[in-house]
Amino acid sequence: MATAFVRAGSLLVAALALAGCGGTSVASKVSTAITSTTPTPTPTRTTATRTQAAATETQTTSTTVAQTVAATVAATVVHTVAAAPAETTSTASSSTTPGWVWALVALGGAGVIGIVVWRVRSR
Repeated sequence: MATAFVRAGSLLVAALALAGCGGTSVASKVSTAITSTTPTPTPTRTTATRTQAAATETQTTSTTVAQTVAATVAATVVHTVAAAPAETTSTASSSTTPGWVWALVALGGAGVIGIVVWRVRSR
């Protein structure tokens, strides 16, 4: 019974595929063929088979291969190192800030310290 449904389904799929390709005359012929066909059971026969494993033979062979490779490479390497530049020391000050600017910074710092001391004592 299940095979009848499978056949009917496959014929329906074939009919739909042909209907899109061949026009209305092909579709009507296929649909007529589907509706007029009745599934017939097909007898099947099951045959038992026996297999015999073939005999296997294993042969092991040992081979030793010795090979010596000798290579001599001669090369001359020249590496040139440049001398380090001489160190120069300067006795002049590297600071570009004038001295009067540092004097103003010192006066401002002294003023801040004076204000902090005055506020601590007045408590």
